[in-house]
This record gives sequence, structure tokens and C-alpha cells, in this order.
Amino acid sequence: MMRAFSALSTRRTSSLPTMRRRLAVVVAVLACLVAGFLYWRSVERRRAAAAVAQAHREQLNQVYAPMAAYMSAPPGSTPCESAYNAFQAFADKSQEVGQPLPWVSFPDKPTFLQRCSTLPEGDQNCLEPGYQAKNLDACNDTLHRLRKDNVLYVSRGSPLGPSRSGSVGAPGAAGQ
Repeated sequence: MMRAFSALSTRRTSSLPTMRRRLAVVVAVLACLVAGFLYWRSVERRRAAAAVAQAHREQLNQVYAPMAAYMSAPPGSTPCESAYNAFQAFADKSQEVGQPLPWVSFPDKPTFLQRCSTLPEGDQNCLEPGYQAKNLDACNDTLHRLRKDNVLYVSRGSPLGPSRSGSVGAPGAAGQ
């Protein structure tokens, strides 16, 4: 009887390491599956976040495209001509991307240049995009006054034109 018990006992102990190995393999496989699933989810989340960021970037590019065209317009021979080129580039890009213009009416080139030439030199310089960008604090009041008084064009929101509607990023959007 003792022999039978010892044989039974041996079988149990000899199968125990095999059971442990099988259990270890199952646990390892489950751990790999869980890790793979978690990695896959993190990759999907990063892709979704990247898609949202790209859509936002494209929206910002469209909103600020007219201002970028304004700032990168070709310089003219005078500050007034540079200003006209910048306003024209802004208008062209605004129409291209479907944004409303910040003005109701804009004069033709000879009229704009004639009106601009009657302004003091400091005001003319502030209309030129390069100078304006470098001297924004000094030009802010001048630009606001010129827009408010409709010196060069009839702006939206003035008593002479209809109210402004959503011209984000347009020259004159701030302060009105």
C-alpha cells in the first residue's frame, strides 16, 4: 500500500512542474495579448489626435491665408504702392478662400494712391506691411483711426457701410 501511495505521490509532483509551465505559458500569452491590445489602442488614439490636429491646422491656414498674402505681398516703389499691393493680395486671397472682406468698397489703384499720398509720411509708413509689422505699437492707433474714418476705403461696421460679419484675420479685424 505504501508503494501505491508513493507512486501516486510521485505522479502528482512530476505533473506539477508541467502544469506550472503550461500556466506560465498561458499567462505569458495573455500578457502579450493585453500588451498588444493596449499598444494598438494607443496607436489608434495618436492617429486620431494627429487627424484632429491636421484638420485644425488646415482650418487655421485657411483663416489666416488672407493675412499671410497681405504680409507677403510684393513691395512697391512707395509705401502707398506697397499698401495697395498688400490690400489687393488680401482681397484676392479672401475671395479665393471664401472669407468676407473687411471693407464694403475699395478704390481702384489710382484713387487709392492719390488718397494715400495726401496722408502724413508716418501714416503712409504704417500702411506698408513690413513697417507695420516692425512698429505695431506705434502704428496701432494710426491704423485704427484710418479705418474708423474711412480714409482709404469704406470699412464694414462704419456708419457708411453695413455691419461687419465674421472677418477673422482680416486687416482691421482688431479694435472694431
